[in-house]
Amino acid sequence: MFLLLLVTAAIGYAFGVLAAPDGHFLSNPRGSHAFEWDVASIAATAVGTVLLAAFTGALAWTTSGDVSATWELADLTRQDQISRDRPVVVIVGITRPATRSSADGSGVQCFQRAVVQNVGLGPAVRLNVRMRYIGSEEVAPREGTAFTAALMPGENDVYEFNFDVANVRDLADQFPLTDWVLEGDYQDRRLSESYPLIDPRA
Repeated sequence: MFLLLLVTAAIGYAFGVLAAPDGHFLSNPRGSHAFEWDVASIAATAVGTVLLAAFTGALAWTTSGDVSATWELADLTRQDQISRDRPVVVIVGITRPATRSSADGSGVQCFQRAVVQNVGLGPAVRLNVRMRYIGSEEVAPREGTAFTAALMPGENDVYEFNFDVANVRDLADQFPLTDWVLEGDYQDRRLSESYPLIDPRA
């Protein structure tokens, strides 16, 4: 900064001397027409502004690398926080279909249980689980749904899905596990992104 002031003063002095009709360098600028103060001040101001702008630009250029590194560090921190908050819900198991009488005793129900677990580091919020039947038998409804408001890390949840069936023969042959699909989705605690239910067997 001191060097900037010195250069500005020297250039202003030079312009003040050159603009004076009788001016010359190293003279005493007190005599009439020996020194043009107006020209000197304008020149010094202009040069000082240009030099200050150049200095500011150079400072910005030299610190741009630090700014980029700071942004990268902030992004890495954010990604690490997201990974720490992310839930991971997996299917632990699905039981083979079983039957029982319907609630009113007028028919037969096929029911299945499914177990899921949150193996991630963050809570799973708004967990929606769906069991779909994709076989050829007469089943109503074709899809059963379940909902959990929040599943904390390490926790399990058990769901039971009931379906009315028209004909019951050998259950193992009539409703193989390959005719059933368990799927679902959930969100993290920030409700910013949805994730699918993971089947490790797939």
